[in-house]
Amino acid sequence: MNAIASGITILFLFWSVTHFARKMVQKDINAITKSQLFTIMAAGVVGALAYTFSDSFWYSAVEGEVYALSSMFTALVFWAILKWEHERGCISPLLVRDERA
Repeated sequence: MNAIASGITILFLFWSVTHFARKMVQKDINAITKSQLFTIMAAGVVGALAYTFSDSFWYSAVEGEVYALSSMFTALVFWAILKWEHERGCISPLLVRDERA
C-alpha cells in the first residue's frame, strides 16, 4: 500500500514540476515548441526522480507507517491548488462580470 501511495505521490510531483516549468518556459499563448516540451518534461523527470531516490522519501515508501499516505495527500492537495490556479488564470477578463455595475 505504501509503495502505491508513494508512486502516486511522485506522479503528482511530476505534474506539479511540469506545471511550474511550463509557466517559466511558455511566455506567450502560442503553442509549445518541441525544444520547450523537452525542457518541461526533462524538468519533471529530473525533479520526480530526485525526490523518488532521496533517502527520506525512500524510507517512507518502504516503511509500514502512514508517512507515504500523508505525502500522497499533501502532493494531491498541492497539485489541486496548482490546477485550480491554472484553470482560474485561463478565464478571459472579458468574460468576468463586474459586480459593481
